[in-house]
Amino acid sequence: MFYSIETEAGHRISLTSKHFLAVNHEKEFLPASEIKSNDVVFFNKQGRLETVRVRNVSTEVKLGYFSPMTNEGTLIVNDLAASCYSTVVSHKLAHYTLAPLRWWHRMAKFFAVEQPFAYEPDGGIHWIPKAMFDITGKILPSVLN
Repeated sequence: MFYSIETEAGHRISLTSKHFLAVNHEKEFLPASEIKSNDVVFFNKQGRLETVRVRNVSTEVKLGYFSPMTNEGTLIVNDLAASCYSTVVSHKLAHYTLAPLRWWHRMAKFFAVEQPFAYEPDGGIHWIPKAMFDITGKILPSVLN
């Protein structure tokens, strides 16, 4: 199940219920399942983030998704600011938890390692975040959604 969020300016993004979107609340990011009409989200306008209200939130059945990881933990999708993370209780928690992977990546790139996390994608989750997810599920399941 995907949540399709449309803004008053016509931006549209589809996310799984547990993927985070940047919002103007006391929280920095909310899961797509918690976004409501009239919430304020952020969009990219000539390299700057500006606010826009959500016009409509609907649910749709879709197949597959793509969730790349960035050093910042965020990315722009269809001009809307989104998080790289999902399936945890907060964007910040995921970003702090994955800091060692970002450090390793930067260090490996500094030493000219071409593919520090090389693997052959098979349509699933990369083995490192999957292992972290599995370990967290066993040790501290309360932080997962």
